[in-house]
Amino acid sequence: GEGGSNGFSRLILCGDFNSTPDSCVYALISQGLVPTRMRGDQPGGLRSTPASLQSPSLLDSLGEEVFCVSPFKYGMWSAMASCSPDGLTEPEFTTVTHEFAAPLDYIFVPRQCEGIRLVGALSMPERGEVGSGIPNERYPSDHVSLLSEFEVN
Repeated sequence: GEGGSNGFSRLILCGDFNSTPDSCVYALISQGLVPTRMRGDQPGGLRSTPASLQSPSLLDSLGEEVFCVSPFKYGMWSAMASCSPDGLTEPEFTTVTHEFAAPLDYIFVPRQCEGIRLVGALSMPERGEVGSGIPNERYPSDHVSLLSEFEVN
């Protein structure tokens, strides 16, 4: 965005990333890089990473420690995790099926972003409130809503 010296003055990235907090996608966004240890057949590893993030020339230039680097070299912080009791933990889920419940949706702000302050976030439902799966009569979508309020300077 415009208005800041670093180009990130008013950027908020949000959506359904179809990735859990232990995935390469989440690591790339939140940390700004994907550690080499996340490559391969491990859960959330290379096979879960889009081809556009698998850059051999980038990997060669970075050495052994890092597999991929984001344009947000300092990573991004999660609004929902910031509102958790420890300030670090994502909600228990944003989608629920009969066999699966996990966070897949996020609201991110670059760490080097100037002029955006988190005011608060909508409370997440308890696991028992959503039943055995969504959508249902109370939750009409297959994902629960995320809502954060920001103050923008």
